[in-house]
Amino acid sequence: MQVPQGTAISALLSNIYMLDFDRQASQFVATIGGRYMRYCDDILFIVPPDLADTAKKFAESGMASLKLSINAAKTDISKFNRIPGATALQCNRPLQYLGFLFDGKKVLIRSAAFAKFSNRMKRGVRLAKATASSRNKLREELSAAGKAVYKKKLLSRYSHLGRRNFLRYGYRAADILDSPAIKRQLRPLWSRLLDEIAKD
Repeated sequence: MQVPQGTAISALLSNIYMLDFDRQASQFVATIGGRYMRYCDDILFIVPPDLADTAKKFAESGMASLKLSINAAKTDISKFNRIPGATALQCNRPLQYLGFLFDGKKVLIRSAAFAKFSNRMKRGVRLAKATASSRNKLREELSAAGKAVYKKKLLSRYSHLGRRNFLRYGYRAADILDSPAIKRQLRPLWSRLLDEIAKD
């Protein structure tokens, strides 16, 4: 049986199916002073650097017992070291998890999320302009005055003025993760939206 990814039932079923593995993984990392986290099919082991290979083999063995496979292309091992006297950590490659990136100094939202949002925002603005243009043609035929693009919905969907959108999510994440860097990432999106609306 296949369940569409992203549906509420897929998350529920994954939690049920992975329950035993979650218990075993939690026990495993507890014995080596680490942490284990999973959100649906995104799994993270935080372990001492010299036990990275041990954790990888544990995960592979556990997945095989569940008749699941690990996607090698989406598997990374990030090693962090504490430099004496420094407040930040040094890493061989940034850690990516659940759409965020941590490089030892700061937490960021992955750039791919911004590209996706930007494309969606541009499509939304283009659609709003096309709709306004079509309606204005009808108004013209009826000798009525034309109206500008309806901005309220655009601002609700694509700016911090909305209640549930990418920017609100980003600002909540910045507060929870105490990340000024995320707020700096989000700041230019307001002017980009206004520029897109102002384009002819």
